Amino acid sequence: MKKINFTSLILINFSITSVLSAELDNSVVKLYDTEEKANIFAYLKQTTTKSLEVFPEKYFETRESRLVEVSAFLKDAAMRTQKNVLEFLKDQRFPNIVKSFWIANVIFIEDADYPLVKAIANFEEVSHITLNQIVHIEESQPYIVSKRNAYNTTSWGVEKIQAPEVWALDGGNSGEGIIVGSIDTGVRYTHEALRNNFRGDYGWFDPFQLSPIPVDEIGHGTHVMGTIAGGMGIGVSPGAQWMACRFCESYDCHQLGLLECGQFMACPFLPDGSSEDCTKAAHVVSNSWIVGQGVDFFSQIIESWHRLDIVPVFANGNAGALGCGFANSPADYPLAIAVGSTTIEDTISDFSSLGPSITGLIKPNIVAPGSAIKSAYKNSDTDYRTSSGTSMAAPHVAGVVALIRARNPQLDVPTIKRLISNGSETTGLVRSGHTCGGIDEKVFPNNVFGTGRLNALRSFLASENFFLAPKT
Repeated sequence: MKKINFTSLILINFSITSVLSAELDNSVVKLYDTEEKANIFAYLKQTTTKSLEVFPEKYFETRESRLVEVSAFLKDAAMRTQKNVLEFLKDQRFPNIVKSFWIANVIFIEDADYPLVKAIANFEEVSHITLNQIVHIEESQPYIVSKRNAYNTTSWGVEKIQAPEVWALDGGNSGEGIIVGSIDTGVRYTHEALRNNFRGDYGWFDPFQLSPIPVDEIGHGTHVMGTIAGGMGIGVSPGAQWMACRFCESYDCHQLGLLECGQFMACPFLPDGSSEDCTKAAHVVSNSWIVGQGVDFFSQIIESWHRLDIVPVFANGNAGALGCGFANSPADYPLAIAVGSTTIEDTISDFSSLGPSITGLIKPNIVAPGSAIKSAYKNSDTDYRTSSGTSMAAPHVAGVVALIRARNPQLDVPTIKRLISNGSETTGLVRSGHTCGGIDEKVFPNNVFGTGRLNALRSFLASENFFLAPKT
């Protein structure tokens, strides 16, 4: 690898004890005790959240016009605030990968050594510098298959939330006209339950291997997508089209892929990276991955998705055995719809993470079927697997979002969240005995069941006569 010339940096005369404009994460400083280079993120002080505070709330004639205008605003904000840092890196003739993001105002820098990190930290525009964090796909939990689940052609979860009743309504639907997205390990797009509603163009991105067609070597993403939009009785919204981004090639992944996928969902492009078109953004994105607690690196993306009219759905995590107070990030973020897991008997799954969040928020927001869920899998086009986890619960919620949006496209993200919460089932839930955060399970919302168990029919019917007054 070509050696970087830092003569200009030496003239600045930095030392380890220099007072820097930006904060260096402790993990960054510690790593350079033993390593010469690291992959880092430089976060700008002007976050997308701060930028959006000055973006006027107004009525848009179409969703497409909102997507174009808001994304252009965020791109311009990132370009202005990142300009000096990017020009500096260009002047240094830095030979490695540098990636600029606008969905969150952040710059990724590959193989940066410590003098370069300190130079970047000295820019007034930079807030803090972190490493490329490890992110975990939630592995399936142990399960017991009941006879009902084994012999029914329709997934018990799809039946339990009454999705088929929505399909059969006069004026009902199965998600037609809606794009559902998933950030996961990929999708086996030739699977019999998924091949008929893959979006095609603008429906796939693999930031690591740049595969031109959807692939899934792990199977987790295929299972998730099957529950959202699969046919053959396994999906909640089989009439929706699906798109996917592969941020992970194993169960341990990295933050970089999530930023790339988060931006792709908001402004997709063709598999070769060309012809970006923000009007083709997903309507809802399901996320079945976690990264500790109180970790906010994805918060800017969730804020941007909200303003772009993209519904963010997240698995609440599988730390139920640890007791109360272990809701995972990013589900523990205020604007995320955090989803816990239930069994066929309407008990809370023993693995389902309980709230509150470390900041005291009630989490999960809602629960959905997540134990012993049958869905598509990776080994063949007719392969199915029964898996358990909040990873399996979250896609049920994403599927219901598609049903609601197909019927009532003008509903905004907060309204959809409210409809899903208000339509949830509270009668018949079997109490777990937990009183997390001082809230009894008989009181809703609580830190075990949230507002209750997902019910597609109730939420859909509540949306039938719900119309938003235009903002002037």
